[in-house]
Amino acid sequence: MNIERGILMIKATSVVSESENKRLAFAGMLMHHVGVLPDQIVEKFSRNEFRAEIPDRLLHAFELEEISQKESVTLIPPRPHIEVLHETPKPCAKRTADEQIADMKMMYNMLGWTFTESGLIIPERRKGFDRLVVVGDLTLTNNRAYDACDASFRSRRYTSDLNISVPSDKDERHPTKNGVYAVWFRDRVEADEELKNLSADDLISKEIKGITLLERELFELVYFMETGDHLDKQNWTLCSGSRNFDGDVPGAYRNDGRFKVCWFYCDNRDSNLRSREAVSL
Repeated sequence: MNIERGILMIKATSVVSESENKRLAFAGMLMHHVGVLPDQIVEKFSRNEFRAEIPDRLLHAFELEEISQKESVTLIPPRPHIEVLHETPKPCAKRTADEQIADMKMMYNMLGWTFTESGLIIPERRKGFDRLVVVGDLTLTNNRAYDACDASFRSRRYTSDLNISVPSDKDERHPTKNGVYAVWFRDRVEADEELKNLSADDLISKEIKGITLLERELFELVYFMETGDHLDKQNWTLCSGSRNFDGDVPGAYRNDGRFKVCWFYCDNRDSNLRSREAVSL
């Protein structure tokens, strides 16, 4: 039985309602696209046995397919992300290093990251430097940390691949060359006012260690976990402990409801552009 025969049978049907015409047109379209149909089905269709049933069955199949697609989407596990704590921890100045390490470990567990304490040495704590950021996973990269930010809150970066743009061999500290490590920073929402109007080149000449991009991303994540809020809403953090592949300097800040990773020239200086001094080994 061919397509033409099926279509001619539909055209030869007696006068029917508008809704029935729509059903017949639908069935004719199916015949046109499906191709050859078995004689048995066509004969039953011509005797008005399957006219209503065939479209209804097909529509039901489409509905089942749509439901199946929706269910398959819900089955995709969400990306690991940060859950904000129900109770805000004590200020860092009132927390010991061990307490902060436990908090960092909690954050790593949320994200499905490994946290290795073996070989971890905590630098001596200096007055005013109370925020401890621990790089406890040897496989951590700028992209992995950024992906965790992006899964936890709205984020944006100036390049699709931060690992290539900000290579680890240009970082002052990185787990690929330092192993797991910890760094102290001032526990502040805004980057260090003491370092305003100082470019990355200026900080090198003054022998001031600055935060790396990876450390700044981790700082953002742990601060969000503890408070549900964000850093650098008024200023930019100059990640002077890192360099782009071309010698420029990455940075981070909060703007337009997003955590943003950006970049600056190594000689850029501004009152709103500030690094965060690092106390490390």
